[in-house]
Amino acid sequence: MQKINFFKTLWVSRDPTPAASINYRLAEHYRRLLYAEKYFEFDGFRTWFNNPDKLGYLDFTKTYNLNQEFNDKGLIYIRHGQYDDWAITPGMEIQSNESWIYYSTQSTPKMVFHFVLENTAGYWRFTPVITDPRMLEDRVQFGNIYYRLLRANQLERLAYAEEMARESREFVLTGLSTDRHSWEKKIKPLETPFSMSTFRGNRGKTTLEIYNGFSLSEQADDSKDENIEIEKGLTIHNLAWQEIEKYQEKVSVPIRKSESYIDLYRFEVPPDSYHVAFYLRPLGTDLLGGWKYEKRIPNYSSPELSISDIELATRIEPATKPGKFEKNGLIVIPNPTRLFALKDPVYIYFEIYHLTQDVKGNTSFSIEYTMTLLERKKKGLLSLFGGGGKSSISTQIEREGKGELSVEYLAIDVSQLKAGEYDLIVKVTDRLNGKPAVQKRKMALK
Repeated sequence: MQKINFFKTLWVSRDPTPAASINYRLAEHYRRLLYAEKYFEFDGFRTWFNNPDKLGYLDFTKTYNLNQEFNDKGLIYIRHGQYDDWAITPGMEIQSNESWIYYSTQSTPKMVFHFVLENTAGYWRFTPVITDPRMLEDRVQFGNIYYRLLRANQLERLAYAEEMARESREFVLTGLSTDRHSWEKKIKPLETPFSMSTFRGNRGKTTLEIYNGFSLSEQADDSKDENIEIEKGLTIHNLAWQEIEKYQEKVSVPIRKSESYIDLYRFEVPPDSYHVAFYLRPLGTDLLGGWKYEKRIPNYSSPELSISDIELATRIEPATKPGKFEKNGLIVIPNPTRLFALKDPVYIYFEIYHLTQDVKGNTSFSIEYTMTLLERKKKGLLSLFGGGGKSSISTQIEREGKGELSVEYLAIDVSQLKAGEYDLIVKVTDRLNGKPAVQKRKMALK
């Protein structure tokens, strides 16, 4: 049972969509294994005689020496899938060779692997250096080192070869200790923008709200009144990848032009850090959306003055009946994109906790709102987003209330601001004891 739990945790942690009903990373792993068994299998002798790295430049992980089934191409393919680009140099007098390049991603750096056959058919091995001018010429697009080595004089060639060997050492060590997921070519990404906010919950827990958006307008046909069934799911794991919450369902939604759908999920969890993941797939299509994010959940139960997360919304109004967007007597429609048009107000919602009360239970505090430009849109885009306006705005409001909790919401006029990314800062000062609390949120205007 312990081994089963270990491997389950291992593959969940590598799954790009752990909220889905199947583990796509594990399915891709088995597909790669079958491919490697067909094209990269080698179960012959592994000796110094058929190792091109005679000088021992390369370092290998402990698991590398446990392999008895695949050549070095197979080990890289199983971990990283199909290369992004490749090169071979054919010729009767040239050693059999092949090079693979994987470009950098958010989780893995650029990697280049050189393989050659030395004395043993089918036993493709890593080689740290290639110096044959014909091979270098076929790989100049891989990086500057190949061009420099190709054009180097006798003295420079040794130094550049040493540099390539050092690079290869890092590439091989990284390649054998990391892995990356790849999707089938037919899969098309579906944008699913998201944001999260936290609020004080019950019995020391924190309420986590997750806002997710998606649009199926590309599938819409105005001449038809159609629905489409979607499969979606959301999971919360702790940092050890133990499942805390799981939600999955299949629902039918109408397909309409220029219409986006907003989901809201609420969970109460102990303050801690978690892996949160979302998955969405319109059935019968090649579309797939989702995300995976690590979120720290704060503790609002301590007695110090504090502010919840700032929820960005497209609309806030008094609630006339209960619903999933209702809280504290308000309907709050979240904006998971955190992107607003300059012509529209920016609605914000937040809560203040542990305000000081006088003997009658009254509170007195000030709220300062500040929006500061972080990055302006590039000059070439000014015709789309407008070129004038201010780079910051600030306003202060004096408030009085009753009780240690205060629910706050506001519509901010941003029409005079420039387009770009902003820091929205809310500062609350308790006037009865002079203590402040600050909360920030990034957002963008277009």
